[in-house]
Amino acid sequence: MATILLVVAAFIAFGGAIFHGYSGSKIYMDNYRGSNLSPRTQSLSLLSWQMFTVFY
Repeated sequence: MATILLVVAAFIAFGGAIFHGYSGSKIYMDNYRGSNLSPRTQSLSLLSWQMFTVFY
């Protein structure tokens, strides 16, 4: 029973990471593309977003 609960929790966590990585990234990219940040700052900002998704 404990193994089943662990597997279900892992699938829920994986689904959350996919949702956060895809949907959140689209929203985040739309916001920073409209900003006046330099291209290097934009790429570092997107990299930090993706790293946050991995550690989420």
